Amino acid sequence: MANGTIQQCLFSTLHSSNHEIGIQVTAIATTVIGSISSIGSILGNALVLFVLFKHERLRTPSNVLLGSLCLTDFLTGFIVVPTVSIRRITEAYGSGICIIRIVCAYFSYLTVIVSVVTIGLISIDRYYAIMMPFRYQRNISTTKYFILLAIVWLLLAMYSLLPFLNIISGSKFFIIACSFLAVNIVIFVICYIKISKVVNSHKMRLHRRRNISAVSPEVMKNSPFFSRRSRLFSTRTPDSDQSQSPYRMSERQKTNTVVMVVVTTIFCYGPLMIIYTLRGIMGDTFELVYIADPWADLIMYFNSTLNPVIYCLRAKDIRDAALRILPVKIRKVFQLD
Repeated sequence: MANGTIQQCLFSTLHSSNHEIGIQVTAIATTVIGSISSIGSILGNALVLFVLFKHERLRTPSNVLLGSLCLTDFLTGFIVVPTVSIRRITEAYGSGICIIRIVCAYFSYLTVIVSVVTIGLISIDRYYAIMMPFRYQRNISTTKYFILLAIVWLLLAMYSLLPFLNIISGSKFFIIACSFLAVNIVIFVICYIKISKVVNSHKMRLHRRRNISAVSPEVMKNSPFFSRRSRLFSTRTPDSDQSQSPYRMSERQKTNTVVMVVVTTIFCYGPLMIIYTLRGIMGDTFELVYIADPWADLIMYFNSTLNPVIYCLRAKDIRDAALRILPVKIRKVFQLD
């Protein structure tokens, strides 16, 4: 990389001379792919946000959290990816624009950290909904989640200013963000293991009931293998289980959707975590900063395109509401008319 500079941009320096061909090729390739990805991210997340806003029945507490994640993904496609592309192209050819770097950096910091924290909140929400369903229905509301998310967005918007105040560096910020992601992965794994145990236990109880119910009353009465407790258990179905069955099925479906979102996020953020770990060990080498880092960023941003696809594939209510917005001919293809 050439050494000439044209200006100091906050905490970083913009270089004036052309860079090596490898940086230019990387910038062009990631820009082309990123532009295609950002279109899908903008359209997909805008559609999901519109559906959640338009249909009151979809504004459930868990969907409010998904809406927050959708908003970060929308901002990623609408602001972050275009500004990153402009920044990489201009700096690769020696004419970096300071305001572009500022906008790109701030919204990158904000969307990454909000996405990571929101994923943690979603994991806790699913744990609470499955493990303590009565408390969840009694204590959790859409309004409470709106207030919580407003506070989270405000605090993290302020935290994202720290690199611009030169309190922490951009690299350190992303290391902290990746640490948050690692903590959220641990939370997610613990929550999902406990949820899986409860779900499997519930399935086993239902299976035992069906087996006992299949036995005739005479056999049960005369057989020493059936205790009085088993006969009583087989002849009644608790009202609480019956009333909670649709709720449990709905919450399990939402939990499976969350699992796919979290796993996809882990895979998409993984390369960036590896890059920043290597940068912390080896330093900011040319290959890591100018070749590997842009591709890791691209994979991370691609997560914003995948999430709305997962919502629409996994959540039938969101999918049906989204498809009804499409033209009549397309709806007929999906047999909605």
